[in-house]
Amino acid sequence: MLDYLKRTCPWVGLALVVAAPVHYSVVGEWFPFHLYVLIAGGVLLLAGAVLNQAELVHALRTRKALHGGNFLISVAVLLAVLGLINVLVVRHNQRLDTTPDKLYSLSDQTRKIVGGLKSPIQAYVFADRASEPVTDLLKEYQSATDKLRWQVLDPDRNLDKAQKYGVRSYNTIVLESGDRFELVEAADEAKLTSAILKLTQKRTRKVYFVEGHGEKSITDAQERGYTILTEALKKDGYEIAAVNLVQKQGVPDDCTVLVVAGAQKEPFPQELDWIRNYTRKGGALLVLTDPMAATLEPLVAEWGIRPRNDLVLDTSNINRLLGSSPGVPLVTRYPDHAITRGMRGMSVFPLVRSLEEIAPAPAGVTVQRLLETDPESWAETDFSALDKTGQAEFNEGQDTRGPVTIGLAAEWEFKSGDGPDAAKTAARLVVIGDSEFAANAYFGAQFNGDIFLNCVNWLAVDENLISIRPKNPADKRVMLTAAHEKLMFYFSVVLLPLIPLVIGVVVRVIRRRKR
Repeated sequence: MLDYLKRTCPWVGLALVVAAPVHYSVVGEWFPFHLYVLIAGGVLLLAGAVLNQAELVHALRTRKALHGGNFLISVAVLLAVLGLINVLVVRHNQRLDTTPDKLYSLSDQTRKIVGGLKSPIQAYVFADRASEPVTDLLKEYQSATDKLRWQVLDPDRNLDKAQKYGVRSYNTIVLESGDRFELVEAADEAKLTSAILKLTQKRTRKVYFVEGHGEKSITDAQERGYTILTEALKKDGYEIAAVNLVQKQGVPDDCTVLVVAGAQKEPFPQELDWIRNYTRKGGALLVLTDPMAATLEPLVAEWGIRPRNDLVLDTSNINRLLGSSPGVPLVTRYPDHAITRGMRGMSVFPLVRSLEEIAPAPAGVTVQRLLETDPESWAETDFSALDKTGQAEFNEGQDTRGPVTIGLAAEWEFKSGDGPDAAKTAARLVVIGDSEFAANAYFGAQFNGDIFLNCVNWLAVDENLISIRPKNPADKRVMLTAAHEKLMFYFSVVLLPLIPLVIGVVVRVIRRRKR
């Protein structure tokens, strides 16, 4: 019996010690019985060592044991070094994303938002085993902030928590901070960042779109509508609504940003007074004015801005290369401003008018340029000739040579009361000579959407949101013609298998000749 125990205890103990971590690696979760198995294996190994004490002492005195001991020490040192390297890599995680659209890297906007978190957020992934894309995404967020912690919970084993949060499907992420939580289903970066914004915002921010004068509609899903824009604003945590100032008898009190987009008729003088009073209280106004349409000039002129009665045409090499119409200028010049800072690319502005700064600027007003067209563009003023012939050319002294300004931002600081101790109030205004660039047909073109959203963020004093947003993966499919399909077939099915056969025949012939 004693001989049997001496033979079996070491092997059974070793098997138990190995079985515990192997089973853990398979199931992905550490259970209490894993610890019990490890303890049992350790006890059996120790018992085997005691029972085989004489044999062990004799074996350790041999030359083979000495070499084996040196080998084990070398392996231990190697494992220790590898473990240290692994710890350093985990604590200082660096990844290189070589995809053209940076699909596996967080956007600048997300890094700004999570990097500025003040309170901790706990994330729960409800799944029996979280999918790799979800865990990879959460690891990316965790690398950008120390305020986020996440944990995988099996909804069947944690039924009370799943019911508490209203979880209905696997791979649902719950973000919790304090007594507030947000659910994210089918998680991607845009949805997860939007949920973090909703969770951390302490105030309600509401954007009103003026209607009643032919403006763009936030419920129109056609090419010229603003439904895509509306959904993008909601992802940034804004509430969206339309407002008729005449019916409302003024700008709503809860308005954060007021947008006048593509008005075809000038608002009534009373409406301009309501907007003026709104800005005098520190309000924010975004005006998108199209050529040969309403300009709100009596109002924006008070800010040192005047929309010109012209149409910007672009005949630059970039425009011709991309096949764009001269009436659709491409903007690649972004003067330094918080709204456009960091942009390195193109934006598209179909049928846009130019803007000019009124000199000198009104007292307390600071005007800055946002968008400029190419030097080969110009602002055309002869609309009659353009309508008759469809052709236009630059006329010195009549038209304005590019680069011309099509976007301006202004800040107005003034006292909100009388007397030397009156508090100062700051209002903001952005004017862009085009409303089509943010419509459904153009919102996703290059930086168009980012420009509009950044304008709203800046007007709402949400500078932490101003950045480049996550891009959807580009369509990289390869379209093959019938000829290409045949070529691929012969190359992969005939030519590739034939190459080793030919090489074998050649080698065989050479060897025979050498004999």
